[in-house]
Amino acid sequence: MGKISLIIQREYLTRVKKKSFIVMTILGPLLLGAVAIIPAWLAMHSDSAQQVVVIDDTYSMVGQLPETDNIKFFYEPSTNLDSAEQQMLRGKYSSLLYIPATAFETTQGIQLKYKKQPGVNTIMHIEKSIQDILVEDKLKASGIDKNLIEKTKKDCKVNLITKKINDQGEEKTDKTEASMFVGFIGGILIYMFIFLYGA
Repeated sequence: MGKISLIIQREYLTRVKKKSFIVMTILGPLLLGAVAIIPAWLAMHSDSAQQVVVIDDTYSMVGQLPETDNIKFFYEPSTNLDSAEQQMLRGKYSSLLYIPATAFETTQGIQLKYKKQPGVNTIMHIEKSIQDILVEDKLKASGIDKNLIEKTKKDCKVNLITKKINDQGEEKTDKTEASMFVGFIGGILIYMFIFLYGA
């Protein structure tokens, strides 16, 4: 038993004293975190300026889509879909948004065409913008005031206070989200250490 302890002690000290162990203990989690975070960050922030030509067969969204610093909409009511697509392919526009006449009944036919895929932010912005217009239209058709709904949501917003009670009956305000985050990060670190040094 004593020999096994000596071997374990020697192997442990030999490995811990290595510069590579110390460096990878610090850099390993950072590198793995970067591998997970950087691609997602780039996908969210890689949008270049987008000139989107809009072919709206409903004739009700012209001028209604909100623009941003990177996203500009150009409405071509007198241009058909094929002509607009050719203009986009020739480089006049970066992408083509087609809204069919049935958009207010079903959203299945709405299309975004492009040569170079736009970033996630552009797609999400266009989806949300069209969705907001469709929702507002349906609310108006039902005689429901959108502003009243938004005000009601704001007035009824709930911020749940979480409190932990110990064995002595003392209450302490607890942040469940923070505890979950710490546990999640701790689990990832443990997994990474096992993965890096287990072999």
